[in-house]
Amino acid sequence: MLRAAHFRVNPRLFCSWARGAPRPLLAAIICRRFGNPYWELFDQIGRDPGNRVVILTGAGEAFVDRIDPEGFDFFSPRGHEKIYREGKKVLSNLLDIPVPVIAALNGPTTVHSEYVLLADIVIATRDTVFQDKLHFAFGIVPGDGIHSLWPEDIGSIRGRTFVLTQQVIGADEARMLGVISEIPMRARH
Repeated sequence: MLRAAHFRVNPRLFCSWARGAPRPLLAAIICRRFGNPYWELFDQIGRDPGNRVVILTGAGEAFVDRIDPEGFDFFSPRGHEKIYREGKKVLSNLLDIPVPVIAALNGPTTVHSEYVLLADIVIATRDTVFQDKLHFAFGIVPGDGIHSLWPEDIGSIRGRTFVLTQQVIGADEARMLGVISEIPMRARH
C-alpha cells in the first residue's frame, strides 16, 4: 500500500515522500526552497524502516538556489547557536539515512550544496551549476558543512577557493572533479 507523508517546512515549502511504493523508490524529497527544519525531515526518513532509496531533488528550474532569511537570527549568540546546532543535525541526520541517497539535480545548486556532497549518487542536468552565493550575501562566512565538504571532495585548495570566492562550477567541470556521477542526455520530444 502506498502511503504519502507530508512535511511542512515553512509556509512556502512543502516536502513529501511516499512510503510503501511497489517499486524500489520508497522515499523522495522534493523541495522548492531551503528552510528549517530539514533536520526533522531527514530524521523521520532515516527512521522509517520501509524506505529503500531516497531521492533528493528540487522543484522547478533549480535544486536549491535561494533562501528566505526571515526567521534566521545570524548575529545574536542565541540565534547563531540555534543555526549551528540545527545545521549539524541536518548533516548528521542525512548521513544516518541507512539506505542509498540519490541527488537528482535539476538546475542551479547555489544554496546548501553540501547536501549533494553527502549523497551516494549524483545525477545532474547539463545546466546544473554549483556556487555558494548564500553566506556572503548574508554577511557571514561559509560554514554549516560547505566549508569542509567541498575541500574534502574536490581538493583542499580548490575547494576552499571555490567556497571563499563564490566561483561557479558547471556540470561538466563538476563531473570531472567527481562531484557528479552522471549527466544524462535530455529526451528529445
